[in-house]
Amino acid sequence: MSPKLQLGQTPIVRLPTSSVPSHIQTVVGKRSAISEDVEEFRGIPFAHVPGRWEHSRLRDCLPRDIFDATENGPRCPAQGKPNTRAFQSYLPYPDDRQDEFECLNLFIVRPSKQALAKHTIDTETTRLPVLIWIHGGGFIDGAGTDPVSDPSRLVLRSLSNKTPFIAVSINYRLGIFGFGASSDMIAIQGSDSPLKGVNFGLYDQKLALIWVKRNIAAFGGDDTTITIMGQSAGGISCHLHLLEVELGTQRPLFRKAGIMSGPVGGLELTSMEKADQRWADLCKLWSVQADSPVDRVDMLRRIPTKDLLNSVSDLHWVLLTLAIDELTIRQSDLGCGVSVHLGHDGLGDETKASDEKVQVLMSATADEFRGFALMANWDYTTFHSLFTSSYPSEAAAEEVLQAYGILPTSSNEELFEAFSQFISDATMMHKTYRAIEFLKAHRGKQALHRGQDAKRVGIQYHHFEFGNPFSGPMQGISHHGVDMVYAFGNFHDALKKADQGISEGYVEPDQAHAEAGGGETPVNTEAPDCRKSNSDLSYELQDKLIQFVVEHCQETDQRACADDIVTFCHDRSVRLESWSSGEKWISKRRKLEALDSDFDSMTTATRRLVGSVIGMAL
Repeated sequence: MSPKLQLGQTPIVRLPTSSVPSHIQTVVGKRSAISEDVEEFRGIPFAHVPGRWEHSRLRDCLPRDIFDATENGPRCPAQGKPNTRAFQSYLPYPDDRQDEFECLNLFIVRPSKQALAKHTIDTETTRLPVLIWIHGGGFIDGAGTDPVSDPSRLVLRSLSNKTPFIAVSINYRLGIFGFGASSDMIAIQGSDSPLKGVNFGLYDQKLALIWVKRNIAAFGGDDTTITIMGQSAGGISCHLHLLEVELGTQRPLFRKAGIMSGPVGGLELTSMEKADQRWADLCKLWSVQADSPVDRVDMLRRIPTKDLLNSVSDLHWVLLTLAIDELTIRQSDLGCGVSVHLGHDGLGDETKASDEKVQVLMSATADEFRGFALMANWDYTTFHSLFTSSYPSEAAAEEVLQAYGILPTSSNEELFEAFSQFISDATMMHKTYRAIEFLKAHRGKQALHRGQDAKRVGIQYHHFEFGNPFSGPMQGISHHGVDMVYAFGNFHDALKKADQGISEGYVEPDQAHAEAGGGETPVNTEAPDCRKSNSDLSYELQDKLIQFVVEHCQETDQRACADDIVTFCHDRSVRLESWSSGEKWISKRRKLEALDSDFDSMTTATRRLVGSVIGMAL
């Protein structure tokens, strides 16, 4: 045993294996660096990868009977060095090892038994609610250990509120390893494969949910009160897991789902035809000319991880997407775009109750992709040409363009604002609205059939209008991910400085040291008439997320109204608005309905517009 694993001094968990016969293993964790009241168990493997482009297998036991969970596990290989530059404030990243085959691990954060006892919570009889966080990163980057979404401070906040919960953050395969797709991969899958199809990273996530469901009780968690939550690609993932439950009959692995800036239904989906085109390009790059799927896949499996990763860059695959393989993800005519089929969870044949529904919290920011509009630098002629050529008639396209004020008479400033609003709506707000409308209609019909209240459908929506408080190109803008600045409390020091009028922006420690004493302290020039400080806004958002995780479903259902919009305003106040009243939201609905009037053409237009900027056919 390692000298640092002194069992009497560190948190331990006795974990029964799922093997037959079962035996007890010991998981050794550590106290969190932020507080003695919080314990961490890191790098716990939940599944193993038998080979590249094969579906993972759930672990029934840990690799060792005394397992050191004091260090992060490996992350999935990705290009570049991760940083928090997109948030315009620095957080240090852990130096995690990358490993294509050993990256399926998770970490668990919980209040210590001593801390719970101080709050008069009986640790012998109380089982805590559980949050499972699925990280974002566009399906090509990120890890459960990313510092932006480290849940330790959120768990500590829940403890101080006397509503403690346990948080779990998971890894899954990314990029070409998790979301590479081709008909060849499916053709060679044998009867021993646990699942037919691709979307390997999505299945990794489901195995993580199953592992938590099976094992969280040993850590003090309640396996009947699990919430899944994620942002961006993590939000898309949560929506897909929700759809599998919503349209299926099996009892769900979770009771609530938080979908932050990421319902499915846009550029993140691709056809197998396009996936096969990209596969052919990869084969050509590596001079693979084999005639059979087995030989082609085998040859590409031999390529070293780093070299295959570099191939993605050589081919300029900026985005890796989920594939509609008609196996794991299928086209649906029910109004939700796709249905999801990731197989049985292995936890029994219990079906969900007829009135059982997962409580849903969706959210989006007001100006999700303004940064992309800046990068695109479209002019009217270019935008108009790409857009109108995607519609069956120019008249149909003009209806949408006029709804957004994209007119030949508009000034450059007016056009930029219109482009920014369009691209944010087309790639995020529209699919959020579409997802909400589907759930309202689908659940409303079910409620009427059962003689229940059709307005209580278990959906709530948060809209974020506050801007980034830090110095940089997106200062004052409610861009994609700005809610993550506040949601987990990990930018607390920078937020306190911003409240004092100091906005340093993204400054790495070496740079800060080199510049010390040279020049004036940057001052935050954003000066809205704010109702509360940035720090208070962070606490308020954390408390709302905690409330969603810990309260009973019945309470959430009674509090939620699908027509309501909880708006976090630019001045940091919180206001209750409505999809059906108020000029702002009536106007927004008109625009979204204009996009929806020809969904396929709108999607084609958006693919062309985005593809023309990133240099990749979508």
